[in-house]
Amino acid sequence: MAGEKIAIRHWSRLLAQRCLESSYDPEAITSRDTGDLSGKLRDCQRAMRQAMRSAFKDNRALSFIFNCSRRLGKSFLLCTDAIETGLTTQNALIRLGAPTQKMMRNILLPIFRIVTMDAPGRYRPIWKSSDQKYIFPSTAGEMTLAGCNNGHEENLRGLEAHKAYLDEAARIKNLKYVVNDIIMPQLLTTNGSLVISS
Repeated sequence: MAGEKIAIRHWSRLLAQRCLESSYDPEAITSRDTGDLSGKLRDCQRAMRQAMRSAFKDNRALSFIFNCSRRLGKSFLLCTDAIETGLTTQNALIRLGAPTQKMMRNILLPIFRIVTMDAPGRYRPIWKSSDQKYIFPSTAGEMTLAGCNNGHEENLRGLEAHKAYLDEAARIKNLKYVVNDIIMPQLLTTNGSLVISS
């Protein structure tokens, strides 16, 4: 019986620690004026973002890949970084792809609502459902979202992009085509970058 109580206390402490690690303070935002939404991220997500930004620094890399376990917060990190790009880059053109339109609607759009729910009006992106894109009023940036399977990958096409994201890339059936023929040509003239998670 004593051993069971010790085990329960041990697991309770581990669970409490895990809850602290997986929580974030939505008020802990350095500044929306500078586009810093780091308060929205957990410690592990901040470490992932730092690794990504280090790779992109001085144009050392064109793409970065996250290969992580489920529920770590890959999609949340990608959405937050995409919103930061939209808030900090004047006239930014951003592409965000997911395997399916359903995943985009059921996972990515709710994350965008969570990240932006406390944003003042001028910093809150506006969703244009007819165009499947967010508009950033403060920078005139645009973020196009698309499911990449079932022939919808062409919705990510454009003249150029400053940053592109592919979420759950392992489930994108024609990933090589999406990366090589649709996304990469858009990054050539902007010194842009591609972030892939799976």
